[in-house]
Amino acid sequence: MSKQNRVFAKVMGKLFSSRSFRFLLLWLVPFAVLSSSFFTVLLNSLNYEEVFPTELIFPLVIHLITALFIALIIYFIPKPRMYSSKVVAVFLLGLVMVGYNDRLNIVAGLYRAILPSITSASSDMPIISGVFIITLFAVAIFIGTRIDKLQKRHTSIGSHNLILAVLVFSAVIFVGQGVRFGIMLPSIIKESRAQSPVLNKTATDKLTTKPDIYYIVLDRYASSNVLKNQFGYDNSQITNYLNKNDFYINQDAYSNYPLTSMSISSTLNAEYTKQESAEYKDNSVQSRALYHNLIRESAVVKALKQDGYKYYSIGSTYGASYKAPLADVDYGHSNSISIFGRLSKNLRGIEVGQFNQSPYYQFFKVNIGWWPLKTAELDTISYDRMQLDTLNQLASQKSSGGRFIFAHILLPHDPFVFNADGSTSGYQGTDNWGKTIKSKYLDQLKFTNSQIMQTIDNIKQNSGGKAVIILNADEGAYPQDMNNTNMTPVDSSNALRDTDMSNWPDDWLKMKFGILQAVYMPGISNSELANNLSSVNMFRVVLNNYLGYDLNYLPDCKYSLYKGDKHEYNYVDVTAKLLGTASPECKNYEQVN
Repeated sequence: MSKQNRVFAKVMGKLFSSRSFRFLLLWLVPFAVLSSSFFTVLLNSLNYEEVFPTELIFPLVIHLITALFIALIIYFIPKPRMYSSKVVAVFLLGLVMVGYNDRLNIVAGLYRAILPSITSASSDMPIISGVFIITLFAVAIFIGTRIDKLQKRHTSIGSHNLILAVLVFSAVIFVGQGVRFGIMLPSIIKESRAQSPVLNKTATDKLTTKPDIYYIVLDRYASSNVLKNQFGYDNSQITNYLNKNDFYINQDAYSNYPLTSMSISSTLNAEYTKQESAEYKDNSVQSRALYHNLIRESAVVKALKQDGYKYYSIGSTYGASYKAPLADVDYGHSNSISIFGRLSKNLRGIEVGQFNQSPYYQFFKVNIGWWPLKTAELDTISYDRMQLDTLNQLASQKSSGGRFIFAHILLPHDPFVFNADGSTSGYQGTDNWGKTIKSKYLDQLKFTNSQIMQTIDNIKQNSGGKAVIILNADEGAYPQDMNNTNMTPVDSSNALRDTDMSNWPDDWLKMKFGILQAVYMPGISNSELANNLSSVNMFRVVLNNYLGYDLNYLPDCKYSLYKGDKHEYNYVDVTAKLLGTASPECKNYEQVN
């Protein structure tokens, strides 16, 4: 043995003589595997563009606990005997715990076939999961014992070399993803802390009346003109109703920005986003969390709360609105878990996906009264209905004012789960299977119309016609989706990836920017609304007319991404392409690098 090998063996021997070190290593190996898979999800699906750093904690804790259980079991069982074999066993268990629930669903049918006591596919998954986990550990232990025997037969397979090989492999897959994400993390942290602007109020008189204010975002709801010209659909079902109920409707409205996070953050801060994002416009990592935080820390919400408003947030499952820290009541979560009825957590975004893939998910679904682990979850259809029902319940309450109700509802946004009558669609794909995609979109839009009309009836009845009602979509539909055909399929999943939207055909831009915009604002003339109303000015109109503010109105400008949706702090003025003319001031709010 060479001198270097003797020194290495001596160092390794000292390290592995420590029980705490031996256990720590068994813990870290599967954690490295599991966490590297988590970072891969963040990087490959571009989730890093939307995740808040604090939302990384729960998934990493899940993986840390999973790795701990693996280490404890393998460390204390008598076989495999050799420590190097235990290291291999925990490494293999870490690998098979990646995407655990997907693996479980693959083998569930086999377990039902070979275990006659399992009969109900609706309630047997926790049992199957328990058996599957035992199977995985049994296989890992078996492989470990075989390695024990191989090392006894072939002394050339050194324990230290085997351990080193596992550590190197674990480190490579961990470092490869972890370092990539770690490089991005400082930018994400800084961008996600962007502060909202301050809306200054000159008047100090206390308000004698504070009308309820409903801000309802119907995601990807197209304008009447776009529906007529590009879908061949006359949306008089809703426009006639709104006209009859004294709404001001902008038949040819366009959003200021092409994406949800940009649009809602601008509207809820009554400002273009340049000031908050300018510092980061040259960054290679441009996190959408910046816009999401502007929504969470909304200047408009702060202004309303300062005047005594109570804030109700009916958020979506999307990061722009699934959490509202300023809300007095926040309905924005689709999943929650609890332990012994006390330790509880609402899950959002990346937390949901990581928990649902973990080995704990099925055990939280055990439907026994005394069982300490509980979960509540809503699928897409149930969540949509919950939002609509919650909005309608608030609308049905007698109210003299003082409430701000924000509802971000992912309708008529895909997936297309509803028929026009509200029944569940049998053709839910974003494709032309069963029905054309435009027909699926219109079916969901018609269902949305019926629900919103009912809500408006209740708002006006229970507020005495005094509540402010804002219907303002955030963006229009993707033309790549809507123009997709079976003969000429389009990959719309990357519709904005590395794309200069300013070069799109005019009808594409009009579909993407064209939105439903209709408001009921008692006491404000239609001429004033026609002169001043746009998404960015929406709450400037409200604050000036109802809360005593004196805010200047901003020019109505439209901005498209020119470097793709990985660069959402970089946008260029396309107002003239959409409106035919543009204020010279619009150039002041575009952001190019």
